[in-house]
Amino acid sequence: MNKQKGFTIIELAISIFILSIAVIGIFNALSIVIILTSDASDRLTATYLAQEGMEIVRNIRDTNWLNMDSADASNELGSSYSWVDGLTLEGYNYPVDCKQDNVKCKADYTSTKLSSATRNDYLRLDTNGFYSETVGTETKFQRRITVIPIQDVDNAPLSQGYHIIKVKSQVSWDRKSTVLSEGVLANKCCPNDGPDYCPAGVSNCIITEGTLYNWYNTKIFVKSVEIVDGFDVAYPGSTTVSEIIGKGTTSAKQFYSKIYPANATIKDVSWSSNNPEVTVSDQGLVTVSDEAPSGDYAEITVTSADRGDSDTITIQVASNP
Repeated sequence: MNKQKGFTIIELAISIFILSIAVIGIFNALSIVIILTSDASDRLTATYLAQEGMEIVRNIRDTNWLNMDSADASNELGSSYSWVDGLTLEGYNYPVDCKQDNVKCKADYTSTKLSSATRNDYLRLDTNGFYSETVGTETKFQRRITVIPIQDVDNAPLSQGYHIIKVKSQVSWDRKSTVLSEGVLANKCCPNDGPDYCPAGVSNCIITEGTLYNWYNTKIFVKSVEIVDGFDVAYPGSTTVSEIIGKGTTSAKQFYSKIYPANATIKDVSWSSNNPEVTVSDQGLVTVSDEAPSGDYAEITVTSADRGDSDTITIQVASNP
């Protein structure tokens, strides 16, 4: 008679133990895959956000070029134009000082200039799927942008102007889990920052660096020119009699020119008069001859040597006392 043997308690316990090890191993493997997948997704997002930071700076620079070429002078009188407007630089008296290791700057795709970033400024995801500094749901990502001027190849002092800037765009985020014995990377992300400057909870970061050049336009064009007095006050236009000037050199009148923008590359001007009895020097000094009829008129014009912009003032000859 055949007898069938069953599992003993010991054999059953051993089987359950082996099966548990297998299940735990599979679970751990799946956990690692999930962590690595999530980390890869975060890294991909951070990489694109860092590259976007570079593009934001490049877009501000390109917009400055357009402003330098075609800004409406009637809306920009007195303004100075620069290819780095809105890109605050280390060591310069700008409203925000974006230093390499301490104060950082921020911007998003809607920005026209950089602004100061605080330790807890996180990027937000808006309803259109764009990352913003102000609108939408807060995410785990923080972006810091640094802009530093580079000395030109001619070794001229930076105070005399520069045409090269170094840009660093860093995106950091808090990594909840690590695998494969990876350590905290805060020293990489904030090498010299104190706790007040390094983003809170940062454990990983992506850094994109690049160099931007002012290769497109190093000349700032004249937008307009005005005739002003010695106190920099503009005279009315040519439709109004602005000055009554006596005859002779002792009654000569000094006019001045004012160029907009103030940092235009070519500031040379020329002066002219439409009345042969009323002369004007290269420095804007108007003299009326003794033969000029009293009550006669003359138009004094100043013309920019850059693009030919001009301003005119009408004067009237007075009779000497």
